[in-house]
Amino acid sequence: MGEPDVGNRVRREEIAEALWRVVRRDGVGAATVRSIAAEAGWSPGALRHYFSTRAELLAFAMEHVITRVRARIETTDFRGPVRVAVRALAEEGELAGHRDAEFEAARLHALIDGLTIHVLARPDSMPPDRVSAVLAAHLEDLAT
Repeated sequence: MGEPDVGNRVRREEIAEALWRVVRRDGVGAATVRSIAAEAGWSPGALRHYFSTRAELLAFAMEHVITRVRARIETTDFRGPVRVAVRALAEEGELAGHRDAEFEAARLHALIDGLTIHVLARPDSMPPDRVSAVLAAHLEDLAT
């Protein structure tokens, strides 16, 4: 009885991955049921079997990304270079003395969320090298 649920979840994740491929390649506006179905190699009707609306698919795709990012963060070793994370800055004594590590971690999280939205909504205006530069400047600002 658990197997159909697992299979259903896997197919929904495949569709979500297809959505992100369309978004990365063509932008959010191009992520239609038809284009996502084509990217996944499915018919629009088959896709609608798993998601009744585009909004439902988008919500699932966002949750899917959040789950993957959370898992990646939880398994990342932050003992690397000092400016990899705010906690590493604080542990190494590199966080400016007037900064609160918990607050700065929340602020960094918000910055990353915002950059992610910019990348998804307007990839031409926020290429990877610009994202890296913004993050590097922010982390440098946090240091003493």
